[in-house]
Parts: sequence; C-alpha cells; structure tokens
Amino acid sequence: METESLKKIVILLVILSGTIGFIGHLFENGGYSVIWLMIMYLLGAFVKKNMVQNSSALLLVMVYVIGACISLVGEYISLNYIGHIKMWLNYNSPIVIIQSICLFIFCVKVKIKNKRVLHLLKLISPLTFSVYLIDANPFFFNKFLHSNFTFINSLNVFEGVILFFLSSFSMFIFFLTLEYCRSFLFKKMSL
Repeated sequence: METESLKKIVILLVILSGTIGFIGHLFENGGYSVIWLMIMYLLGAFVKKNMVQNSSALLLVMVYVIGACISLVGEYISLNYIGHIKMWLNYNSPIVIIQSICLFIFCVKVKIKNKRVLHLLKLISPLTFSVYLIDANPFFFNKFLHSNFTFINSLNVFEGVILFFLSSFSMFIFFLTLEYCRSFLFKKMSL
C-alpha cells in the first residue's frame, strides 16, 4: 500500500476510534477488542516507518506529561461532577492514544548497547503480549483484580503507590513466567 493511502486510512481510523469510540462504545469496547488491536497495529507500523526519525525526545516526554495532567484533570472532573471516569482510562481515549504514540516513538528511539540487557529484552519481548492477554481478560479482571485490590484505597498515598507498583510488577513477572513455561512446554512437545 502506498504511504499516503496508509496515512489517510490510519488517521481516519484513529480519529474515528478516538472520538466516537471515546464518547460512545462504537466497536472497540473501550480498547478491549480485536478491531482496536488491528487499528493499533496499523498505527504502530505507520508511526515506526514515518515518524520516529523526526521526533524530539524532549517533545515526546513533554507531550506525554501534559497528556497525563489533562487526563488527571478529566478524571477528577468526571469523578466529582459527571461520572464515567473509565472513559479517561480506556485504551481508545484520545489522551491515551497520544501518550501511547509518544511512548512508542520514545522507546523506538532508545538505543541499548548493553548486550545483557539486549538479550533480556529479546527473551522477554515475545512473552509480553501474553501478559496483556491475561491481564485484560474479562474473567481475570472481574473475578480477581476488581475485588482483591480495593484495600489499597484505604492506605495512605505513599503506601498505596508503593503497593500498587509492587503488585503490578509481581503480576507482570508471574504472568511472564507462566508464558515462558507454556512456550517452553509447547516447544518440547512439538519436537
């Protein structure tokens, strides 16, 4: 496909998803659908091919931080006056889309020279999608995450933030280990 045609398709899909999908539900289910995954795949391929070289790391970080501030204000207003706080946290929120693009470009621009770190990243990166699939699974989210971590709200901010990050990191490592074991067993069984 020509670059200009791909650009028009990707921009149209992202604008459609980030506006109508943000306000209503359209077809992406808040960013938890196969259609949204396909749109993000196209967007990632387009961004990597056309936008990485011309982007300033400082500008990317600034846009990311500004997006976080706007999102926090939006969440505060929604929580106290409007409702529907989840719309600010959904994957198809315009702010989340912009932040994701900035983070993606920033990460692509990072050059890692340490061979051990590169080896670790090459080992982990194919497994991370499974971590997302487990974590985003509605059954896991509704039966495990939704009810078992509400006690963090009763902690002070410092303890809550530390426990939140420790819990997230622990689950990430656990799911990564599960996926590594699963892929190792499948390789052994296919031999």
